[in-house]
Amino acid sequence: MSEENELETGSSGVEIPDVNAETANFEHTNIGTVQAELVRLNQSNADQINADEAEVHESIVAHVEAQNVSLRNNLVGYTQAGSLTMADSTLGLARVDDAVINNSSVSIMYSDTAQLQDSQAAVVVARQIEGGPIRTVVLLAGEVNGPVETYLDTPRAILSGLTAGIAVGLVLLAGRLLTLRRRRRR
Repeated sequence: MSEENELETGSSGVEIPDVNAETANFEHTNIGTVQAELVRLNQSNADQINADEAEVHESIVAHVEAQNVSLRNNLVGYTQAGSLTMADSTLGLARVDDAVINNSSVSIMYSDTAQLQDSQAAVVVARQIEGGPIRTVVLLAGEVNGPVETYLDTPRAILSGLTAGIAVGLVLLAGRLLTLRRRRRR
């Protein structure tokens, strides 16, 4: 593990396995794990970033954990953050306190508050969500402000759960009755 106060790379194709620094700036670099107070990543790849603040631009990152995360033109697998600002990016899974997402895609997001502008998500769970247009498959939110295009919102999710529960219950009851009927015939 490399340990420095400040690390900066700019050579194309550089590979660095692990970094522990106060400030880390990377450009055109492949990195394993980065642990720093401030991480700036530009046109690079990283397995994991652990930081107080992470600024990622035109990069691919598997896992980001930071208090403040800023993503622009990225592909990120998982993010856990206090504050997430995201533009023109794709994110797999997010667990954040506050999110501001512009013109981006998120597979699954769990957030206290979220502001989505012209973005889409498969599943969003939030206490409060605003923006528009917000396109989701499943939206579970306490308060929604803005136009939403969703296949399954909170009332529909409850209705779908109840319907599925009743259907499964009826199938199990029918199976039980058939089993009892067969036992009586013997």
